[in-house]
Amino acid sequence: MGQFCTLIHIQTEDRHADYTQIDDFNGVGAAPVLQAPDGELYLMQYYPLVEATYDSPFYWFSEDEDYFAKASTNRGEFTEEFLIERLTSIFGEDAVFSNVDIYDGKKRLGEIDCLVLFGEYAMIFQAKSQRLTLPARKGKLERLKHDFERAVQKAYDQAVTCANATRKEGIRYVCQDGRKPDLSQIEHIYPICVLADHYPALAMQARSFLKSKTDALIGPALVCDLFLIDVITEMLPSPLRFLSYIILRAKFGEKILVTNELVPFGFHLRQSLWVDGDLSTMLLDDSVACDLDAAMTVRREGLPGEDTPKGILTRLQNTRFGKIVTAMEHDPNQFSVGIGLTLLEMGEESVRKISSALDQMISDAGRTGQHRDLTIPIERRDSGLTIHVNDNASQQAYDTLRSHMLYRKYAQRAGKWFGLLLEPTTGKPRIGFKVSAPHVLDFELEASTANSAPLQKLETCSAQKTENRT
Repeated sequence: MGQFCTLIHIQTEDRHADYTQIDDFNGVGAAPVLQAPDGELYLMQYYPLVEATYDSPFYWFSEDEDYFAKASTNRGEFTEEFLIERLTSIFGEDAVFSNVDIYDGKKRLGEIDCLVLFGEYAMIFQAKSQRLTLPARKGKLERLKHDFERAVQKAYDQAVTCANATRKEGIRYVCQDGRKPDLSQIEHIYPICVLADHYPALAMQARSFLKSKTDALIGPALVCDLFLIDVITEMLPSPLRFLSYIILRAKFGEKILVTNELVPFGFHLRQSLWVDGDLSTMLLDDSVACDLDAAMTVRREGLPGEDTPKGILTRLQNTRFGKIVTAMEHDPNQFSVGIGLTLLEMGEESVRKISSALDQMISDAGRTGQHRDLTIPIERRDSGLTIHVNDNASQQAYDTLRSHMLYRKYAQRAGKWFGLLLEPTTGKPRIGFKVSAPHVLDFELEASTANSAPLQKLETCSAQKTENRT
């Protein structure tokens, strides 16, 4: 402890020698432990010590010409290794690929630092270890833009180049460990730039400076630091929930004003990040993340308290909806991912209505032996969901469910439709699949659906419309 304090305290003769204006580097911030003439050490505030412990070693290393190059290499390697370690803890080793080289024939198009595949979704993580320079931290706009370009824009452009390669035929993906990820079924890609260092107001910088390109394949980018990845992988218990948050954050990024990425994630844990269409902009204060901050303190420091904020992870976990999500949230099958994301985007009131209806259907089917079903249109995803409850033989149950799905998909003019078969009494999932194809005119289906009653919207119905079939 004595050696540590000697490194960070300010000697009397060094105090504020170069401090001439308010935005100059303040030595007290970098070395907040003060030494009195009698040798006693004093710390006026605890937070500056924590900040200095994190921040100061970088500058110590930069003063060592012999070691600085090695320190920079180690910093970059740590950033990638920690990122991969945290993502693997959620998605598993089979879904996480590191240092993926992309080849078109013999030509190397680029490298992905970390690639995560789950269902029809891919997340391309590009890790950078550059820090903001002191002029940028002082608010010098041109220098701030330069640092952002060097650290974030470069990483994003690299991710987009790698994402665009998936459009071409014959592209090969090869990891340094010999694995070859298969991206042939990927329909959506999200570029994610991860910085090793905490950038002040990073979310606002990304909103102001990032030059992004999005289309049907490449979604909006997420720019964050390594600390956010650590927190998300700590708080979210499954690949499905992690992916759901990434999709929602990308979808509503332009509507949400925040100074740092912990704020929207804290909001998401409270009530889901879905932003209603009638809202053009939502400003979230830093205090929104207080429950998240408290939960992380409980988990990491062992202090008493709630280790999970009250919200999406607690309120619905014991409902029928929650049990269905739990049953499929680790399954990379495209059906499980698609229906899981659809369910996770629903509001709490809708979820409770669905859960109540399903509980009644499962109970009735177990008691009477009759077929029960529930159909839900989901307009904002151009899709719908049909749930059957019966104990028919697998092939018969499959054929009946598929026929019902095709009927409802056509009637709703939807692009895709999900189907789920549950066991009577227990409510456990038996069969699940999706039908996905653009809507085209079919004279036979047109005739059969001409007089079908329109389904009520999920947000407005008091109880979901069910079609009881025997």
